[in-house]
Amino acid sequence: MGSAGTAQGLQGSQGTHRRPWGEWEPPDLRGQVAVVAGATRGCGRAIAISLGEAGATVYCTGRSVRGSRR
Repeated sequence: MGSAGTAQGLQGSQGTHRRPWGEWEPPDLRGQVAVVAGATRGCGRAIAISLGEAGATVYCTGRSVRGSRR
């Protein structure tokens, strides 16, 4: 369950999110590749950002795009 703390320290449109019980150091993921489904918003976006901050190359999929018109 190492991915449970992925929202700590994220910079997003709603500011920085921190855990009240202390800092969490993500693993070093340099050289690793991650695929995140549903990465355009919500939890998927937070996970994709965290994986990228940890050094992974992140490929994202999703159905919505910011500013898209239907």
